Amino acid sequence: MGAFFGKTNVLRRTEISTAQDEYSVDDNGPGFDPSARTVIRVERRGRPGLIDPVYVFTGEKPDPSKHPRAEFARMLTSDPQFARATVNLLWSEMFGVGIVDPPTSFDPARMDPQNPPPAPWTIQPSHPELLETLAQYFRENKYSIRSVLKLIAKSNAYQLSSQFPGEWKASYAPYFSRKFVRRLKAEEIHDSLVNATNLLTEFPVRSTDTKIRFATEGAPEDFSQFFSRPGDTAAKEVHFFLEAFGQTNRESSERSNDGEITQAILLMNSPFVLRQIQASEGSYLAGLLKQQIPDEEKITHLFQRFLVRQPTPAELAQARNVVKSGTKGWEDLQWLLINKVEFVHNF
Repeated sequence: MGAFFGKTNVLRRTEISTAQDEYSVDDNGPGFDPSARTVIRVERRGRPGLIDPVYVFTGEKPDPSKHPRAEFARMLTSDPQFARATVNLLWSEMFGVGIVDPPTSFDPARMDPQNPPPAPWTIQPSHPELLETLAQYFRENKYSIRSVLKLIAKSNAYQLSSQFPGEWKASYAPYFSRKFVRRLKAEEIHDSLVNATNLLTEFPVRSTDTKIRFATEGAPEDFSQFFSRPGDTAAKEVHFFLEAFGQTNRESSERSNDGEITQAILLMNSPFVLRQIQASEGSYLAGLLKQQIPDEEKITHLFQRFLVRQPTPAELAQARNVVKSGTKGWEDLQWLLINKVEFVHNF
């Protein structure tokens, strides 16, 4: 498998003084020698000499007239396990648990309910037919991740309430009897906040003319690169916010969805949050306050905007008291909505 990349060279670009993390890639290498020196810690022990690439799961060899990396991509995506693993990972992202869980622990020998493994082993997927159907849908739609996510989001299973009528039992969990609540990821919280308030800050992507407004549009380094830029306080605030909520930098830290006291403090006192709740020109709140509609209707609009639901009668009464102080009261109401548990969870 490594021989597919035996001629590939990845070189850091040194001709640009600001070329941190920028690389050039070519395919001018000599090939794959299993006895050659390696930069990884595991010592190579193969026999000297160049070897040809082979897709290890099928024994298929690439067409010598075609690019080996392109051939590897073709073989990989045509492997049934590629589609299974991809849709299972997407399902896990949407539901918080995979059809095969953990999603990185597939056992190909335990996939087929028509050919079960010997005892005490069991079939690994909780819903093997569903897994295969999603995988086939993925293939038929030209490996479109968007199509699979849209299909899952429109499903009855995904649209279930997080509340369960009657007594809940742990044995119900594999059947997706209710929605499993999860905390949103760092980028999702940031994007929900800026989308709800409609106060969008543009961040330039380094070495391009592109500007992004949502964290999910870019990579972690698109925000972390601004951390040392003098005077760019908005970017520093966003970077610290994302990092506190577990955003990985893809090099020295792994993503985390664990809760910490820092996160609660930031939702209450972060300069980023306090700036977002202001009724600034162009904000959703500023536009809402200009409308000639009753306060109750404005409050309902904010609840729908931030929590995607109507306020309860008790919440409506409390909100009326909060907004009595004018614009500052309306900003405080947005602050309260952001600090409700619902805002950072997918209820």
